[in-house]
Amino acid sequence: SWYELTNYPEIVFQILNELGWDKCFLMGHSMGSGVASMMSASFPEKILGCVFIDALGPLTLAPEGASKHLRRSIISKQALSKKEGKLWPTIDLAVEARVRAAENYPGENQAISRKAARRLVERSMIEVTNERFDSIGYKFQNDIRLRAYSSSYLTETAALSFLSAIQCPCLLITGKN
Repeated sequence: SWYELTNYPEIVFQILNELGWDKCFLMGHSMGSGVASMMSASFPEKILGCVFIDALGPLTLAPEGASKHLRRSIISKQALSKKEGKLWPTIDLAVEARVRAAENYPGENQAISRKAARRLVERSMIEVTNERFDSIGYKFQNDIRLRAYSSSYLTETAALSFLSAIQCPCLLITGKN
């Protein structure tokens, strides 16, 4: 199964139930902020407060772009389902690719500094060796399905509806590059 924004609040709900927690605080970064806002709006009795880091609310898409983005999602999922994780000869090349990927992500002001990209890349990669334990490159160790474009985006009206339904105290923290 693929990762879709609208599935995450249900997963958070299941985790809270499994832990036996009636109430909690939520903290989310980037897409996690969208998940926290959707969860706190939908289950106000469970959420005591939210901290949003670098984003507020779920990802949005103008209705007229829906068919284009669904197409992009389907094509990306098909391509990824046939693909193995790429072997990068150096970490530097992976860092540059991460910077470019952020610039090409849908939405405004999508960018990441090389310093931040390096931190993300270095903690997400493992060194790959051959049978003689000679280094042959680096590979991301995350789930390749995370790289697919989502097929589910909310309209701005729907996102604002979630934000206006939040009843708990919230804190938004933003950074610079």
